[in-house]
Amino acid sequence: MTRALRIGRVLGIPIEVDLTWFAIFALVAIFVANQMAAEIESGAAAAWTLGAVTALLFFASLVAHELAHSYLAQRQGVRIASVRLFIFGGVARMDREPRSSDEEWRLAAAGPACSLALAAFFAAVGVWVGLLGLAPSLAAMSGWLAQMNLALAVFNLLPGLPLDGGRLLRAAVWRWSGDLVRATRVASLGGKAMGYALVIWGLALVIREEYWGLFTIIVGFFLVSLASSGYRQARMQGALQGVPVSAMMKREVPALPAGITVEELVRDYLPAQARAEYLVVRDEGPVGRVSVRDLRDLPREQWGAITVGGIARPLGDDELIAPEADSWEAALRLARSDHSELIVVEEGRLLGVVRRQDLAARMG
Repeated sequence: MTRALRIGRVLGIPIEVDLTWFAIFALVAIFVANQMAAEIESGAAAAWTLGAVTALLFFASLVAHELAHSYLAQRQGVRIASVRLFIFGGVARMDREPRSSDEEWRLAAAGPACSLALAAFFAAVGVWVGLLGLAPSLAAMSGWLAQMNLALAVFNLLPGLPLDGGRLLRAAVWRWSGDLVRATRVASLGGKAMGYALVIWGLALVIREEYWGLFTIIVGFFLVSLASSGYRQARMQGALQGVPVSAMMKREVPALPAGITVEELVRDYLPAQARAEYLVVRDEGPVGRVSVRDLRDLPREQWGAITVGGIARPLGDDELIAPEADSWEAALRLARSDHSELIVVEEGRLLGVVRRQDLAARMG
């Protein structure tokens, strides 16, 4: 994904808007404005205002859909890093995968249930507005939001990953077979089938000169890609879950003593160990990292007086992991961060590092 803007917090969860979201927001607003202008014969200014308000309410519905997943996940002890809106909808970023088929089923069902409830709410508002003879524009807006939330629920219930229906299918196969990887493979195949069906439908629309079919084609390929990555992730989970980090880590770690000077680093270490970044240790414990970029801002005449420990960037808790931790936890943490490795420590003592490539190699 591209960069995102944080717009607030709900239930303590950061809400982010991916920059690609603005494109689909504009398209929805234009579509609704044109529809409103045709249905209620409103002026251009009123139609554009209604289009923008309706688009905002629709994307608020998407946030509510993801928050339904997130709220239930939090109740079950899962931390939610953020909810992000992007060009194809929304996603709640959870810090772990469900641990049982029942947990998977509950989390997956929450989103469509929320969308169905919103569809019923907006339909009721539309009926109420019509009975009272209030503004036709409000009735039209409510009706459109009811239809879109119903469509969102139905679409998400299609039986293929990464859709909620795919997760429900995975939960069912997981419970029946007891094999998460097998269940994910079945749900991923369903997701690929849904994606390719959308591609074919989109091509048919384009042939009929209905060019919004291009968006359908893009969504289809997006679903195929996510379904494939979901299966790869499940295979990795099956290979890593239950394996301690100590079994995957590298014990030989190139590191710099905190007490050496920058001049010694440049003279004695850089020629022999050409690395972009170095781990810094003091008394067998990691204290930070130093990169070659850090040296560029240091005046040459100060190299002999400044120690490596003095310029090392302190390590964050997200960079450290215990040897008894699960390797799958390590893989998830690396996937959510910019780090290529985690530092394995025990009681402040450096034991080794676990790297992305070492975890990926476990799959064979």
